[in-house]
Amino acid sequence: DIIFLEDRDGIIGYIRQMLSGNCSSSQCPIRLVHESHQFLWVLLHLTMIRNSSGHPFHFLAQMQDLVGLQKHCFGIDATIRQSEDRFRCAFDQAVVGMAILGCDGKLLNANSYLCSMLGYNSDQLLGKTLDDLMHPDDRDSSPSLCHELIASKSSNTVHFNRRYLATSGRVVRAHAMMYRRSDSYGRTECYVAQFRESSIDF
Repeated sequence: DIIFLEDRDGIIGYIRQMLSGNCSSSQCPIRLVHESHQFLWVLLHLTMIRNSSGHPFHFLAQMQDLVGLQKHCFGIDATIRQSEDRFRCAFDQAVVGMAILGCDGKLLNANSYLCSMLGYNSDQLLGKTLDDLMHPDDRDSSPSLCHELIASKSSNTVHFNRRYLATSGRVVRAHAMMYRRSDSYGRTECYVAQFRESSIDF
């Protein structure tokens, strides 16, 4: 009586499929009739339980509130969006150079401070690696710590001092830090690099 009339035929069809042996469980969204005569959307999980002889014994029904689940998911999405917005704001307004690199080590984005530091616009930096921007002497004489971080499974951050070449030919000395940014499952999403110009010769 609590199942909306127009949804009952669909449930009967699923039960018949399970009784005929086509499947042992099924799920479908249905509407329940609340005592206030309003509809409540739920996800119905039906599982057929058999006795020791293998014959149908009874059905196990589980219901999940789709409205509550939807609100929960929207809440998670809103939190993620807020976190991304805060990161984007910090990235764009940082008073140090910042870059986002893909898992292959190529630049996906650079903030205006880094562009100004090196004399590039953001489009010119896309697809380059940090080694491409590095002074040739530093690039050839030292291992790529960026690649070491990308290959490493244990370390999440590296620090290094390097010289970079601006488009004007000016040598830019910078202390850099790069860290791994992971998703909620611990999988690498990207790498974030920060560059602080230094007056120290190295």
